[in-house]
Amino acid sequence: MIFHNGQIFRTATEARWARSFEYLQVPYEYEKQVFKLDESFDYLPDFWLPEQNIWIEVKKEVPKLEERDRAIMLYEITGKKVYIFAGFPNVLSFSDPIRNGGYIYEICNFGTYVVDDKNPGACIQFPSKTANEAMMHVLGLTKSDSPIQEDEFRMLTARFNKAANYGNENFSWIDY
Repeated sequence: MIFHNGQIFRTATEARWARSFEYLQVPYEYEKQVFKLDESFDYLPDFWLPEQNIWIEVKKEVPKLEERDRAIMLYEITGKKVYIFAGFPNVLSFSDPIRNGGYIYEICNFGTYVVDDKNPGACIQFPSKTANEAMMHVLGLTKSDSPIQEDEFRMLTARFNKAANYGNENFSWIDY
């Protein structure tokens, strides 16, 4: 468990995202509410972003099928979009031969997933560029759902990179 800013987080991944949200000045509530998904399973989503009106679940790796199913059930119960951010907040860049050596920026190591009214009953993984744009919109870094221009995208990616670096700094570990 990790202690940060008066809060105990269950995982380093959750604490790192919380710190990144703070750096970006994105208000969040950690483990706001428990939901009964069925008679035998209570579900506690990681983050509620009140300004965006969405749930965020973070995973260290690619979410398992049952984790995606839980996100679907949470959407069905609340009617609110559910995003799964897979991996630590991180900005990776790599050369894109299709763009004549331009760069692709990957914000979540293992992808971004969404459950919403566009794909009811499914938890869809975004392609890289779409995932990054979606994350910029989700975090309130842009104010519309329209595509982000390349210059703005590079500037936002640089800002997110600073947030990711801040989010990945040392924590106080607590052993229980």
